[in-house]
Amino acid sequence: MTSPRPRIESTLLRVLHSRDGSPFTHKELVHAYRALEEEHGRSARASLQFINRNLARLTKAGWLEVIKATAKQPQLYRWEPAEQAESPPAAVEALTVLRQKLQHHRVELLSTLGETEAYDEICADLPQLQPSVQRQYDAARDRSLKLLGRIRALETLIATQSSSAA
Repeated sequence: MTSPRPRIESTLLRVLHSRDGSPFTHKELVHAYRALEEEHGRSARASLQFINRNLARLTKAGWLEVIKATAKQPQLYRWEPAEQAESPPAAVEALTVLRQKLQHHRVELLSTLGETEAYDEICADLPQLQPSVQRQYDAARDRSLKLLGRIRALETLIATQSSSAA
């Protein structure tokens, strides 16, 4: 009886596949994962904990080979990609990317809305600055409108992809 295929987060799976069967250390895996995961905002500590949990889980399940190390060398691991875990379906990968972009645009929209509110307050408190502040206010307002359009487009795409993937 074969063990079930493990569920592996897509970024970690990409890092493991990039090793192409060559041995790697814990530190190398964390570094490679952080390089890819940087854009998603996971802290260094959270990434380290995530890698530690997954190394233990995948080793216990037999999906990672542990290569015995000497006292002066760090522990080595080997990922054998040939019949291992399948990568997530393209639709799931696309949904993940769309959700990440949506989150990024939402944060950007909140920032831009705060900027326009700040310009409004400055104009209310210091009316003599209104002519010089007006251009920045207009630019921030235009950015917020564009971001709102992007958010709506992403939400529509996510809803469409989610319904077709289900």
